[in-house]
Amino acid sequence: MLAWLTSDFFTAFSPLWTVYEREGLDAGQQQLLRTLGTENVNKAAAHLDRLLAGRDWLLGEQRSVADAYLAGVARWISYLRVYDLDAKTPHLARHLTKLEQDPAVQFAHAVERGGSPAGAGHFKGHVQWKELRPLFAA
Repeated sequence: MLAWLTSDFFTAFSPLWTVYEREGLDAGQQQLLRTLGTENVNKAAAHLDRLLAGRDWLLGEQRSVADAYLAGVARWISYLRVYDLDAKTPHLARHLTKLEQDPAVQFAHAVERGGSPAGAGHFKGHVQWKELRPLFAA
């Protein structure tokens, strides 16, 4: 499941992110990318919705790292205004609402927004890649 989420589901959003982030696209290019991205996301989200129709979690009875990953990526559906989650994929919407109540997800979102949320004390702040690069050079 995690492999599918990091490949098929994540990349379904690529055309939409291109429209969002790239300057200089003409109206025809933007529309083509929106259409492709919307189709890709709709297909992938429908698959997730079917899976979640009879499950509490992506892998069945207990939460997994796949659910945590989904919490970070699936919110792009609303952010990029692909469609109304509640109306089109109610099982996925229910699942994401449940995930948003998880303290770990709330913590991660607060960090992403640049906050310094209270936690167990292990989080010491962001580390820039340039600070880590020497550790991986060897």
